[in-house]
Amino acid sequence: MEIKSKVKSQKSKVVGLALAVAVVLPAAAQPGGRPAGADFFKDVPPRSFEVTLSAEAMASLRQQPREDVSGTVRVGNTTYTNVAIHLKGVATFRPVDDQPSLTLNFAKLNPNQRFFGLRKIHLNNGKEDPTFLCEALAADMFARAKLPVARVALARTLLNGRDLGPYVAIEGFTDDLIGRYFTNTKGNLYDSGFRNDITMPLEKLSGKEPDHADLRRLAAAGATADLNERWAALKRTLDVDSFARYLAMQVITANWDGYAMFQNNYRVYHDPVSDRITFIPHGMDQTFTRVTMPLVPLRWAGSLARQYMETPEGQALYRQHIGPLFASTYHAEATAKRVDVLAARVRAILAEKSEVAALNYDRLAAGLRSRILQRADFLTSQLGAR
Repeated sequence: MEIKSKVKSQKSKVVGLALAVAVVLPAAAQPGGRPAGADFFKDVPPRSFEVTLSAEAMASLRQQPREDVSGTVRVGNTTYTNVAIHLKGVATFRPVDDQPSLTLNFAKLNPNQRFFGLRKIHLNNGKEDPTFLCEALAADMFARAKLPVARVALARTLLNGRDLGPYVAIEGFTDDLIGRYFTNTKGNLYDSGFRNDITMPLEKLSGKEPDHADLRRLAAAGATADLNERWAALKRTLDVDSFARYLAMQVITANWDGYAMFQNNYRVYHDPVSDRITFIPHGMDQTFTRVTMPLVPLRWAGSLARQYMETPEGQALYRQHIGPLFASTYHAEATAKRVDVLAARVRAILAEKSEVAALNYDRLAAGLRSRILQRADFLTSQLGAR
């Protein structure tokens, strides 16, 4: 979870190294006609970066890792100055002298500055997913399902001359992302934090509307006792079709660590135009781990998922979508081949340090590839038995 902080004025230098993974998404046009981030989130050879942080900045991040320091990011031949940088993560959190996950905000201290047109990216250390591939593969599937999702790239990060190895770069939740899916970006965007349901006071990341009133309306709609009245109330406050597809994709990708099954790792956006809320996945590094997760989970942990699926209309929409979404998004053989391509890139980074590490990674990547194929076989049998 990203925590807002005051900016400390530091003299520091930060650089990262990233190689992009293509995720096909709609995009809002930027000056020059190029979509924000389009040149970063495409399948290109690795980009080279160098990394340095000043002693002052390092000391600050040791003491207050969630508070921004001002740094410099060099990507290829381009140098970005005065970038707000802090450490991030819950399960993936590591101190700055270890392998920290980082948030790089290019526009916070320099409002006109963009990184490939983007305001913010996150660099995740892969501690929850040693293949570094699950987030990118799942994001690609959510994009195919025409659901809002952050774009993902593989990354290599070096810090003060230390090669930290492979990382995962994820698009920040800013107007850049929201604007690709909604015509009005001024609605409230909330972060779930760690295992917080919509009934809790979620952290507001952005938005011009009164805090949490939209979430209270949605929670009240879900808690309506009469199922006919509940569905009518949900239709007024929730994008019910998008939510059915969101739940279906959580199950298809076996995302046990998301909202549906674990009440975790999600963002919600209140669209001022439709006056309805949409769920957005976040933190999908635990996908494709549970091969035999059933089409309808034994328990929906998220209260709204449970309440939605208690209604006949919600169940019908979910069942209507899950089969076609599996067919149009999963593409098991193509996804397995994509694992091979991306794994080779990660392996090359690891092999520079240690052939033992590279051989161990081969085993991890092969395991992911196998689980993806097994999951496809399981879902095919489940859908055929309906």
